[in-house]
Formats: sequence, structure tokens, C-alpha cells
Amino acid sequence: MCARREAQDAGDSSDLEAENGPCSVCMLTEKTLKIPLREVHGLDPRIVSARILVHFMVDFLIKLTGRVVVQCNVRRYKMKRGGFGSMKQNKYDDPGFFANYSQMARSIGGLDAAGEWPAFRALLPKLRDKNVLDLGCGFGWHCRYARERQARSVVGVDLSEKMIARARESTNDSAIEYRQLAIEDIDFPAGEFDVVFSSLALHYVERFDLVCRKVHHCLVLGGTFVLSVEHPVFTALAAQDWYYGQHGERLHWPVDHYQDEGPRQARFLDHDVVKYHRTVATHLKALLDAGFTITKLSEPQPTREMLDKHPEMRDETRRPMFLLIAAVKNGK
Repeated sequence: MCARREAQDAGDSSDLEAENGPCSVCMLTEKTLKIPLREVHGLDPRIVSARILVHFMVDFLIKLTGRVVVQCNVRRYKMKRGGFGSMKQNKYDDPGFFANYSQMARSIGGLDAAGEWPAFRALLPKLRDKNVLDLGCGFGWHCRYARERQARSVVGVDLSEKMIARARESTNDSAIEYRQLAIEDIDFPAGEFDVVFSSLALHYVERFDLVCRKVHHCLVLGGTFVLSVEHPVFTALAAQDWYYGQHGERLHWPVDHYQDEGPRQARFLDHDVVKYHRTVATHLKALLDAGFTITKLSEPQPTREMLDKHPEMRDETRRPMFLLIAAVKNGK
């Protein structure tokens, strides 16, 4: 904290800055973050330090790699096309990432521990005697649920070897088949499935439009596609965090660069991951262009029961975190 601010906090009204000039930290903040000097003194020094650190980290990464996406409340950079998207992402086979993911409540408690599950379940059609495909099946929770609802057969695909291995270990059902396969690479025969669903996987996929066309191809006429993704309000900024006040209170959820679609390098489970931001309109247009009819939309919030059990989730009602869509294949 600069001498002027310390004096202000102590009740000294003398103009120390006029006498001694601004301190070096204030001058660095003004130059680096492009914040007028008169506004610097109103900032929490912890926020100032963090923003300056991010600024220099971004510059270092750009000089090192020549192409990177970093987006936060301070600065934004765009990578050259073909950067992050040139390789299918498989973070879940990273030992550290997988270990952290395995400790999440939904990884341990299954579907009932997932806040969006009641809303997702409500979008599913009746599964009895249906052939079902799960895109990004993870530990296989949704696959096993489909069989509990008397689905005839279930295929779960996931790019992660570790995910598929855990799903197989947790499943004792010959009617469920797991395949290690990228979502973008599915190539099933026409009309192979009655129902396709995907839970919180498609925001890791660059070509959502391509996936929609492939799903439409492998569904029977009248078949259902149900998906959930992180809400575009949540993915617009890569920081994916609240805007905090001087005392650490959550003031609001910032939304910026909403129309600027593409990859975002975010932090999830203490690791860098690439997510693809798309507007709500783009999600719907991709489904419509592929030949689907949109039947239901949902922006779920935690249930009262979940809020009573996990009061720390109360802020999840202040902005949507998930976007859920149900669509049906028509005759196109």
C-alpha cells in the first residue's frame, strides 16, 4: 500500500502525494493496468498485485509461445487459428487432474450429487427398450442409469483411457459397452440409436456443429438428443469467477466478450483446460441446421433440498451455470 493511502487510513489529510510524489507501486499500477492514478488508491492492494502478476504472466506466455488465449478482467489475447483446437483435449488422463476429478462430489456420489441432474433427468424421454448413446460418458453414471430405466442397450464413449477404465470397473452389465473414442470421431450407422445424451462434455469440443450432424445421422427418426453444457454466461470470460469487493465479497458475475466465440483457457481443478465458448443462439442454430427440432430448454439452479444441504451453493442462484437442451430428430 502506498504512503498516501496509509496516511488516509490513519486520518492524515495532508497531501503526501503532492509532497513526495506517488509511490512506485502506484506508478506501476497506473502504467501496467491503464488505471488513472487517482483511481489506484481506491483499489484493494491484493487485487492490484494479482492483476499485475497476471499481466506479466500473459506477456511472458505470448513471448514464449507466440499464440495463446488468456482472458480475464484485465487483458484479453487471441490465439492464431489452429492453436488449441489442433489437437483433441484429453486432460482426464493427466494423473493429477484425474486424481482431483475423482475427489469431486459428483465423482463420488454419482448423479444425485450433481446439482443439474434433476433438470437433466426431466428432459430425458422414457428409456425402456431404447438403444442409448452417451457422449463423454466419464465414470459411466448416466449409462448405468439408462439401464436402470430398462434401456435395451447402452454405448458410452469417452476419449479418456482412465475414465473408460473406471467406468468398466464400476459396471457389471453386458448390455453396456464402453469405447475409448473422441466425441468428434463417432461414426455410427444411420438410425443406430433411439436416444443420445451428453452431460457437461460438449464445451470441450471445438466443432459442436459437426457433432450435431453426426448425432442426427445416428438417431432414428423421432429420436431424442439431450445435452448439457456450461452456460455461455459462465464461459464467456475464461476467468470463470466472481467480481470481488475490497473485503472479498462477491459483488457480481462479470460477462464480457460474449459474442466473441472460440476457445478459452480456463482453470479447473488446479489445471489449465481449454473450453469452447458459444452463445446460446449458436447452440440452437447448430441443432436446427442439423435437422433437429428444439423441444425444451433449461437453465437449472440448485434445488431447495440441495441448498439446505449445501448452503455454500446459494450464490449459484445468481447466474446460470448450465444450459440444458432437448431436441428431436425430424424428417430433414
